[in-house]
Amino acid sequence: MSIRDRVGEESSLHRKRITAEEIGAFCAAVGSTVKGEAPPTYMTTLRKGEFELFVKLGIPLPSILHAEQEYTYDGGGMPVGCEVEFKSGFKTLNQKRGASAAALSFLAFETEVFRTEPGPRERVRTSLTTIVVRGELP
Repeated sequence: MSIRDRVGEESSLHRKRITAEEIGAFCAAVGSTVKGEAPPTYMTTLRKGEFELFVKLGIPLPSILHAEQEYTYDGGGMPVGCEVEFKSGFKTLNQKRGASAAALSFLAFETEVFRTEPGPRERVRTSLTTIVVRGELP
């Protein structure tokens, strides 16, 4: 089965409780002054599903170049103490040849984040990651 045939594959479902310690450490690392909830770019820490898919698809990490990151803020926030669940999917593949005739593959992965508590389950964030992989893919 080629990599093209695997577009649409998804990671497992991951769950996480947002803690004050994690938010504090993240804010300190990026210089954010947000208090009491995850700042907008906290989505970057919820990429476990993407890395699971890299392994599942046989994409060697040293060949990956991060090309683009987009975030969509769909609903309410992610306050300290809330629980979220997230899953990533392999959305698109475009393959090209570079100037040196080397193979380049552009892959997009979408991660949806749902707040599961407090309150009803609600999608709160969506992330789209585009990577470039140098060399032939399986």
